[in-house]
Amino acid sequence: MCDITEEFIEVQPYGKVFSRRISHCDLKESTQVAVVLLHGQAFDSSVWVKTGTLKFLQEKQINALAVDLPQYGKSSATKKPDTDSEKVDFIEKILGSYSDVLLVSPSRSGEYSIPFLKTLNSKLRGFTSVAAINTEALSSKDFEKINTRTLSIIGELDASPNRLGNISVTNLKNLRNFKSVIIPGAGHACYLGHEERFHEILYEFLSDL
Repeated sequence: MCDITEEFIEVQPYGKVFSRRISHCDLKESTQVAVVLLHGQAFDSSVWVKTGTLKFLQEKQINALAVDLPQYGKSSATKKPDTDSEKVDFIEKILGSYSDVLLVSPSRSGEYSIPFLKTLNSKLRGFTSVAAINTEALSSKDFEKINTRTLSIIGELDASPNRLGNISVTNLKNLRNFKSVIIPGAGHACYLGHEERFHEILYEFLSDL
């Protein structure tokens, strides 16, 4: 069984970032891809404890990292990166030694993940948007050069016009390797109240990377 540890990661020049990490997995029995979980504006990394996502990944023998983004949760004193280049730098340092990563980005965390997808997509095995914001920052040139396999997961109640889920899908579907799944009856934070289905979708995508 993998261990789940809580620790602060020193990420210069931003400061200490709180994290929950699943590590020491027997990679002979697990996927080589590590899952890095960001979070939305109303949450921090504890949401992945509440939904059972970290436990699910632990039981599947998958290495994973969930962080409290700067100024959220236990990273409340951490300096927030200001520019897109700083946000790319922050995510790159968070990924650390992971060579193959599935980056999971709900809602507000798109302000970090989308610049990273634009700039350093070669460092990602896969990208999962959960109604991520900031997708309008992707240009036609970005769509041509990004080959990262991308999965969008949104809730049915977030799929109507002008909803964040719909906007996210409308932009991301221009990527070359894109797949979208809608969870019936779910809202914007579609992993809440529909945890089992969310885990099934995520694991199916991860297993195929």
